[in-house]
Amino acid sequence: MEHNKLSLEYDRNLINSLLNDINCKYLIFFLYIIRKDLFKDSDPELISKYERVIILDEIFKNNVETFWDQDFIDIIIDLGLFKNIRNRSDYNRKEGDFILRMGDITITVEKDTILTPIDTLSSMINRRFKSSKFNDFSSCITKLKEIRCELTSTTHRLIYEIGEEDLVLSDDLYELLDEIGNIYQAIKIEFTIEEFYRKFKENQEKLMSYTSIFDPLLDKMVDIKQTIKKDGSKEEIIEFKLGGLKKIKRSLEDTVEIEKDQKLEFIGVNFNFKLSEKIVNINLSALNYQTLKKLQINMENLNRELKEIKSYYSGKNRKYNYLEFLEKIPELKDEIQKLLITTKSNIEYIIEMMSSIESQLIKID
Repeated sequence: MEHNKLSLEYDRNLINSLLNDINCKYLIFFLYIIRKDLFKDSDPELISKYERVIILDEIFKNNVETFWDQDFIDIIIDLGLFKNIRNRSDYNRKEGDFILRMGDITITVEKDTILTPIDTLSSMINRRFKSSKFNDFSSCITKLKEIRCELTSTTHRLIYEIGEEDLVLSDDLYELLDEIGNIYQAIKIEFTIEEFYRKFKENQEKLMSYTSIFDPLLDKMVDIKQTIKKDGSKEEIIEFKLGGLKKIKRSLEDTVEIEKDQKLEFIGVNFNFKLSEKIVNINLSALNYQTLKKLQINMENLNRELKEIKSYYSGKNRKYNYLEFLEKIPELKDEIQKLLITTKSNIEYIIEMMSSIESQLIKID
C-alpha cells in the first residue's frame, strides 16, 4: 500500500487523535491560521507590509493603520499578537500615537517561510484560552515532528522546528487542513464560548458571595411562591416556612401580640459591619431576595446553554468528534450562531441585574 502524503483516506483517525489533544489542536490550528488567514498563504505583498511595521523600534497605531488593512489588523488582534490590546474595541479607542507592543520576538518570514516562535505561539494560545492550561507543548512538538501512520509504515512530519525556537507547519498538514476548511471559524466559535464562560464565572462568583451571606438563614425560613391574582396575572410572594414561622412567633410572643390568623410578611434583612472607620451596610429587601433567587436559576440555565454549545465538539456527550465538527460547520453555522446570540443576550441580562442589585445591596458610610 503506497502512502506517503498525509490524507483523510488513510489518516482520519490519526488527525482525530491529534485534535482530541488540546495542546496539539491549538498548536496546529494557530500555525495554520497564521499562514492561511493572516498571511493568505504567504502572499508577498502582505508579508512586505507586515515586515515594514515589525522592523520599527516602536510601533505606533498610525504605522499599523498606514500599512495594514483592517482585516489583517482584526486577525492580529484575534490572535493576541498585540500584547497591550484586549480586543477590537480596545484598539479602536487608542489614539494614533499609542505604542503597540508585539514583544521582543514575534512572527517573522524568511524566503516565504513563516516562522512562529514557540513562546509567541504559547502566549497567543494561553491568552485566548485562559480557563485552560497549556503547558505540554514540548511533548506535543516532539510528537508532531515525527508520527507514524496508523495504516502503513509511513512516518509523517507535521511540523518542523527551525533552530531552537521557531515552528513551521508542514505543507502536508497545511493542505489537509485546507481541504477540511473552517479552521478559523471553529477557533472563533471557541474564542466566543471562552469569553462567555469567563463572564459567566465572574458573575457566578459574585452571586455566590452574596447568596452565601443570606441563604443559610433565609433558605431555611422562607419560600418564594407564585400566586394567580383575580385578573389572571401572576404574582410572586415570599412566605415563611412552617418551622421558620414557629421560631419567629416564639421569639416575638413575649413582646408582640400576634393574632391567630395574622400573617408575618417578609420585607428584608439588614446587616451592619464596621470596616476600619467606615460602616458597611448590607440590606436585602424582599424584592432583591427574589432577584437573587431568580439569578441563581438564570445562572444554572446559562451553564446548561454553554455546555450545550460546547457539546457540538467536546465533553462526554459531544455530538461530533472534532474533525466531523469542522466538516459540518457550514451546515451548523446558523444553528450555533442562534445559540450564541441567545446566550450573549442572557449573559448581558445577568450582568445588568448583578450591577443593579450590587448598588442596592451594599452601602458604605
